[in-house]
Amino acid sequence: MLKLIEERSRAPLTTRSKYSVQHSSSKEHGWQIADSANFRVYHRDATRAEQVLQVAEETRALTTGRWLGDKELAPWSVRCDIYLHATGDAYCRATGAPSDSPGHSSIGAERDDASRIHSRRIDLRVDDPQMLRAVLPHEATHVVLAGKFGRKVLPRWADEGLAILSEPTDRIERHTRLLPRAIEEKRVFGVGQLLELDDYPHPHFMQAFYGQSASLVEYLSELKGPRVFVEFLRSAPGEGCESALRRHYGLRDYADLELRWTQAIFANKDKIAAENREQKQPRE
Repeated sequence: MLKLIEERSRAPLTTRSKYSVQHSSSKEHGWQIADSANFRVYHRDATRAEQVLQVAEETRALTTGRWLGDKELAPWSVRCDIYLHATGDAYCRATGAPSDSPGHSSIGAERDDASRIHSRRIDLRVDDPQMLRAVLPHEATHVVLAGKFGRKVLPRWADEGLAILSEPTDRIERHTRLLPRAIEEKRVFGVGQLLELDDYPHPHFMQAFYGQSASLVEYLSELKGPRVFVEFLRSAPGEGCESALRRHYGLRDYADLELRWTQAIFANKDKIAAENREQKQPRE
């Protein structure tokens, strides 16, 4: 919907050397180590480690600037550890995660205060062809935004929606292009149901969850800008999500948001269809 299906104006992430990297001469449990200002990579390939550090630092800068403002870009007191696993089997053995998963992130924070972070970690499969282009930006976005929304943990729909929007356009489309049909066939969550989810839904509903989450984050962030969206997320736990929608967006309730969001989706679908028809018209 809206800009989700259009080519993004920002430049793609680069692996060219922009951020300082230091390589350690010692090893830790068989891992070689490379550091940037905010990330530490455990690796077995120095060239790949440097690429990962460049993308991770750039994702941190872009994500912080877009959603939080550059004043939030002070160096972390606790680096994020990134482990580069050669294969799915190695990744599974080291982390216990499924071998077909491309990667994941984990945050250590105080139980009663999500803003007090004591560890950051990303595990990645080097053999995944989308590792640098999509998986790392996605997981790094989770890490960058963790603890930035007050004492409460960021809701899953917002956390995943924000992370998906860090990926390339074609990857975002993969999550959102089937939304119009899914809405017509009633194979989606109600907006209120989605925004009130405490955790990830059953695996059967994950495709709808990811698509709706990305689409709603994009829709709300375009209504009044990314900063208002962030303030909405920060205030929702204390005053209630519907109250926060009224105060920040002038929306009456979940039903009002659902109506306007679905109208935007179908308006965009009609726009795309018209553009496709125009492109197919023979030129005189």
